[in-house]
Amino acid sequence: MASVALAALTYVASWFWIGQGPGKNDSPAQIAGCAISLIVIAVVASLFLHPALGALIGTLAFTAAWSVHASATDPTGLWPVGAMIALVGVFAGWILVAGLTFGLRTVVTRRRAIEP
Repeated sequence: MASVALAALTYVASWFWIGQGPGKNDSPAQIAGCAISLIVIAVVASLFLHPALGALIGTLAFTAAWSVHASATDPTGLWPVGAMIALVGVFAGWILVAGLTFGLRTVVTRRRAIEP
């Protein structure tokens, strides 16, 4: 269930920030908003899913949403190149954020177990 929720949230975040029409995805504020949304989703997802699984699901959902929008609005036909760049970039960022969150959670949990 967490996997389905993660995919849906990621897809919706991508659509909300980037996929709302042609020419609307070049604003730095939209890109920053999308990145912040994905960071928050990655942190929450890593509390419920293994970081690698969350990264895989989140990356595929984001890339799918991005690709749907890009394929419909890109007149050059180069959207698959952008999709591959998005795929690699989102996966790398997601692994970093989820791995840090997972590691921090592990440290905090162990400290609480040690303290009397």
